[in-house]
Amino acid sequence: MALYPCVQCDEECVDCTIQCSCCDRWVHSACVPMDDALLLAWSDVSLKFLCKDCCFTDNKYDMAKALERGQYRVADSHKHFEITATSWVNKTVQERERLTKRFKSYIPPDKRVITSTDGRMNVIKPRALGKKIGQRKRKINERTTTFKKKKD
Repeated sequence: MALYPCVQCDEECVDCTIQCSCCDRWVHSACVPMDDALLLAWSDVSLKFLCKDCCFTDNKYDMAKALERGQYRVADSHKHFEITATSWVNKTVQERERLTKRFKSYIPPDKRVITSTDGRMNVIKPRALGKKIGQRKRKINERTTTFKKKKD
């Protein structure tokens, strides 16, 4: 068994290799479409490299792998789905799939929608209640008091 097997071909990685920034496994530069000049330029700039298991596939990120590794940042609207990495690892495959399905199908409530007082209808709240679009508030003049003229 190889000490550092290649992600692509499972052979020992000795020279002309690049390490995945995500899973820390090694890949031959020959197994990845990368020539030696590009490999040297890549190492000089210190860019992150992702192997086939960690990278984007079919322009969609494999969310299950990201959730398993805990390498994600949850949006504020989905904070109630956040769990620790140890509790995720301790869950069964069925529980993980169920949680992943709930996470994917969750639609956060829209803040612009208001419910009528009787609860029968939901409508989108207008930008300004009681005003037409483009209508401005009229300035109110200060109240003045007029004094009656005194007769001589």
